[in-house]
Amino acid sequence: MAFIKVENFLQKFFHLATREDLSIRVEACIKEKIPNANFKVRVKNKTIYLRGLSPAAKNEIFLMRQEILGELKNRLGAGAPQEINFRKS
Repeated sequence: MAFIKVENFLQKFFHLATREDLSIRVEACIKEKIPNANFKVRVKNKTIYLRGLSPAAKNEIFLMRQEILGELKNRLGAGAPQEINFRKS
């Protein structure tokens, strides 16, 4: 019986990120743009859900929305979120 190396097969799955890893990367990107904002991030189905933001921080993120999403697309590629939603805390 011949053994097959599965390393090459598994290589295509190494680029997949977990939801927690993606949330950490999104939070870091937003904190670069707005350093004083305190919030919680959740990423689900290519949508970023932000909680616990002050109205001023929400406004800043809303105004910089396209810039933030563009930066995430450059960093994460095809798996980048495409939308930002705000949730009440």
